[in-house]
Order: sequence, then structure tokens, then C-alpha cells
Amino acid sequence: MTTLQFTDHQSHAGRLRNRAEECRTLAEIVGNDASRLCYIQLAEAYERLAEHEDVMPSHARIEDVLGTQLQPEPQRSIRR
Repeated sequence: MTTLQFTDHQSHAGRLRNRAEECRTLAEIVGNDASRLCYIQLAEAYERLAEHEDVMPSHARIEDVLGTQLQPEPQRSIRR
């Protein structure tokens, strides 16, 4: 059986926003335009992830979100 963990989505969203802010700060510091663009894109991605966390119910379990029971992957044998 798969072990499921509860997540405090609001706290996780806050941590993601902090990372986004760190990326924006790094984008201001680096001198290379390509690196600056990468940091800006990372910041935007962290913000999108945080937005998704905001809409998750508090302490939701993955099975509640998916609406299904998670099943472990079946063992597959390798034939040679």
C-alpha cells in the first residue's frame, strides 16, 4: 500500500513564493541576459505552482484530489 502524506498547502505556497522572490533577486544580480531570462522564467513557474497550491483544500490528500485510490506499480519482469 502506498503511504500518503498530508500537505499544508498554504505553507507550501508561501515557500514557493519565497523561491520565486529569490529567483527575481538573482535575475537582478546576474550580468548575463540568458541567465537573467532563466531566473525570471523560474520565478514565474514558482508563482504558478504557488497559485495551484492556493486552490488546494487545506491538508488535502492526493487520493482526495484525484478521486481515486493510488495503487502501487506492478512488478514487471525483464525478458531477455
